[in-house]
Amino acid sequence: NGIDLEEIDALMPAHRHERGIRDADRVLVCVSRLHRQKGIDTLLLALEQLDPIPPDFKLLLIGDGPLKDRFQRWIEDSDLTSVVRVMGRTEE
Repeated sequence: NGIDLEEIDALMPAHRHERGIRDADRVLVCVSRLHRQKGIDTLLLALEQLDPIPPDFKLLLIGDGPLKDRFQRWIEDSDLTSVVRVMGRTEE
């Protein structure tokens, strides 16, 4: 589905700072239902393979679903909490 990038750009500075993301950070945003069909596990596996993960990289997982808690534990167990944030469902 398409999104209005101008609308997103207008929101980003405040939202970035609220979430501890610096202006210079590169952010990958995944908006999805957190379900195995969406392949988020593949994304997390790929992050685990990066050595080192670039210090200016962040991943935001926005959404909810049956695997939210599992993904959160995976992120914590893999020491990816400084890189990946599970934001949950949002109306924004």
